[in-house]
Amino acid sequence: MSDEKGVAANTATFLVADEAPGAADAAAAAAATVVPPAAIDPAKERALVRRLDTRILPIATIMYLLSFLDRVNIGNARVVNSNSAGVGEMETALGLTGSQYNWALSIFFVGYVIFEVPSNLLLKRLKPSRWLARIMVTWGLVACCLGRCRTGPG
Repeated sequence: MSDEKGVAANTATFLVADEAPGAADAAAAAAATVVPPAAIDPAKERALVRRLDTRILPIATIMYLLSFLDRVNIGNARVVNSNSAGVGEMETALGLTGSQYNWALSIFFVGYVIFEVPSNLLLKRLKPSRWLARIMVTWGLVACCLGRCRTGPG
């Protein structure tokens, strides 16, 4: 087995020796660290996937649930707080007409549409644990600021 590694390292050294000084060492190190797919133990792979699933899926599920609740609660608040005439107490308190309320609700969802793709692109570039925590905190701050609005214009 050690002879095979030596032959592979020598072959890699021979192939890149003409390219640049030090490239042979880098190629030999790369050849020595590559693990063929057949060498991965299926039982260890299953255990790793199970461990990742038990750590990531509960957090992702809770985040999805909170996201869903955030998106639908403003509509539910209008229905629950409406009087017999169908006018919501929230609309009356904010001084909004029905169409102004619907417009504000539509603008609320524009943020999801505009920032979804850039967020996913940044998720690929940044560390997911930090990115997801940052967007949760940022959206919480935005929701708190929206809660401070007392009239239609602001």
